[in-house]
Amino acid sequence: ALDPASPGKAAALWQSLGAIALTKAAAGGGEIDREALVREVTGSGQYLLAGQRHFRAAGLALAEMTRHALLDIDHNIAGVVLSRQPIIEAVHSALDQGRYVEIRGGAGVGKSAVLRHFAEQAESECPIVLLTPNRTVGPGWVALRDALRIPGSAREFLSDLAARGGGLLLVDNLDFFTGQSERATVVDLIREAVNVPGFRVIVTARREFGVEEPSWVPTDAVLRLGAAPPVPVGDLSDADIEALRAGAPALRTLLSDSHPARSIVRNPYR
Repeated sequence: ALDPASPGKAAALWQSLGAIALTKAAAGGGEIDREALVREVTGSGQYLLAGQRHFRAAGLALAEMTRHALLDIDHNIAGVVLSRQPIIEAVHSALDQGRYVEIRGGAGVGKSAVLRHFAEQAESECPIVLLTPNRTVGPGWVALRDALRIPGSAREFLSDLAARGGGLLLVDNLDFFTGQSERATVVDLIREAVNVPGFRVIVTARREFGVEEPSWVPTDAVLRLGAAPPVPVGDLSDADIEALRAGAPALRTLLSDSHPARSIVRNPYR
């Protein structure tokens, strides 16, 4: 039952199961379903479970889909990869305040790159689902389920993923999900994530998303998840510029504080 990341803990897991059984017995007996039992066992953070066998092939397919989507996100400038660590830390802090976090910023400021950095740091701790405009199967959960050959409901599958240390649903570039088919898949998964304790949702969007026209993200689901304050992403900081100057000497002149294009090249995309 244990994930390979929890070696040598079989005896301790058995003791935990025994303690849960004794607690139930002391209360006059009762029952507990698998989902609730998994939450009790993994709630302490001591154990990571491997998940149910019949979901493992689908989980591997999902992990591969997410890996390809992550690789699509460009995160280097002239061969230099900026960590944007203060923003990453702000995302972590936001997750302490709610299970739904928006990373907001203008065009080209590196929101997707921040999401990739966060995902790569988090993937050793929990399963990740990444949906992007160009790689989302639709319409809706049923289409994604059939594509990955998932033998169960969305809630069962997400609960199984969450047994391995929680789960993250990442949605990149909400502004560019223009097709109803792909939007339906995102909406279905956000709604299902609400019912899975430990599953969190992080999205990226431009500042004006949901302002000039209504947001298509389900408001009721966001309220139930608990929305943290948005994490703003702006142009490159002084520390980012110093890292670029050191890692890409050919850019030093362009990145000087006195260069006429100073305000333009502080944008990572440009």
